[in-house]
Amino acid sequence: MPRDTCPVCHNSNSIASYRYNSRQRLIKNPLYYLAKGIMSFPSTLRMMKFIPGMQDTKRFKRLKTSAAFSGNIIRCNNCGFGFLDKSLRYEELEDYYSFEYWGEERRREDLPAIPEYSARVVGQYDFVKDYVQFPCQVLEIGPGEAEFLIFLSLEHDTKAIDVIEPGDIWEDFYKKLCFCLICKYFSKPTRTKYDYIHTSHWLEHQQCPVETIRNLFSSLRKGGVLFVEVPNCNEEYYHIVSNHRPHVCFYNLRSLRLIAEKVGFTVKNIGTFGFSWSEDRKWRKEEDDRDEFDYQNRPNSEGINLRMVCFKEKEDR
Repeated sequence: MPRDTCPVCHNSNSIASYRYNSRQRLIKNPLYYLAKGIMSFPSTLRMMKFIPGMQDTKRFKRLKTSAAFSGNIIRCNNCGFGFLDKSLRYEELEDYYSFEYWGEERRREDLPAIPEYSARVVGQYDFVKDYVQFPCQVLEIGPGEAEFLIFLSLEHDTKAIDVIEPGDIWEDFYKKLCFCLICKYFSKPTRTKYDYIHTSHWLEHQQCPVETIRNLFSSLRKGGVLFVEVPNCNEEYYHIVSNHRPHVCFYNLRSLRLIAEKVGFTVKNIGTFGFSWSEDRKWRKEEDDRDEFDYQNRPNSEGINLRMVCFKEKEDR
């Protein structure tokens, strides 16, 4: 499909374009941006691979990733879905999510004696708890610190927990939690059929939205439940957020529902929560104290978090 055609509703007549990274920082660090520009040429990257030790340096990897996450966002004015106007190679994504995305400083060795859960985790659980019979067989994709799964395992004594996570730093941590790391990337339906799949701020990192949600559909048992949370990319988002890295897809309420229903899901609940993007920007500038639960979970038609619960009521199409 042409990159100027919406992959969700196939519209090509009303398309808007936005800079992927519109921050103007050339004056602050001109040498970095000069190097970034040079690195954007594939021939430069190939040549630098032959310099001994170069491709193993953090600076080389960071510049390489910056060159990959660039371009423009194409936004459909019909359904509101947005997407990066270039396709990233698997190797680029693998390099980034394996070691750079999380950073070594996020590594966790042990579970604290009394775990503390973020307001986001509590809000997500409150949103989904009436639709799922816990304990059950659970998969989370892209869990990172796995706060939601730790909460779930203690709240419901859930034992059958699988994870898919590319970050290398989490492997030993999951073993200690007795979570089964089944693979690093979700590129096709899983062999196991799950009762519940949890995805929190993961879907916006996937390049093929319809195919990805169809694969999620096929990874559930009949009667299974999918939870999705993504940034709410409404009209306000595009006028306020200036740096979108490393997101490659941008959902609003209409486009997320449309994709789910397109592949066969029945949407049971969908809504937006938390501060608006303008409130978020104001808070970041003024650095005032905030109520974290309100920031993440307050029902708000312009909220920054978009949440959806949907059922697989029919077998695969």
